[in-house]
Amino acid sequence: MELINRTAVIVRPLEPYLKWIRRSDQGGLADDVYEGMRNEEPHIYLLPEYQVLEEREALFDEFWAEIFEAMLAVWCTDSSTWPDNRTIEMFKRWFEIQMTPAVDDLIDDEPIGHG
Repeated sequence: MELINRTAVIVRPLEPYLKWIRRSDQGGLADDVYEGMRNEEPHIYLLPEYQVLEEREALFDEFWAEIFEAMLAVWCTDSSTWPDNRTIEMFKRWFEIQMTPAVDDLIDDEPIGHG
């Protein structure tokens, strides 16, 4: 087991995200997708590691917009349908996050790759 030099950000959508995906839901999947992301399979993003809490806030400030766009793209890759004027306050209304610098790699014989 090896600690890796990343911070894990666990992102779960909140009610405003559900309302947004329902607007373009033509297949009746919005509620199931939302519940899955909310409960069973939240999205996890890896950011640079931090050492002290002040650094955690700085990381969030640096990456919230990128995470917001990634979460919107989960539902719809057409960025013209995304909400305009996204702000950090809007992000906090739309998503619940947890951040931790304790990311352990339990697979010793296989390096982490990009796929």
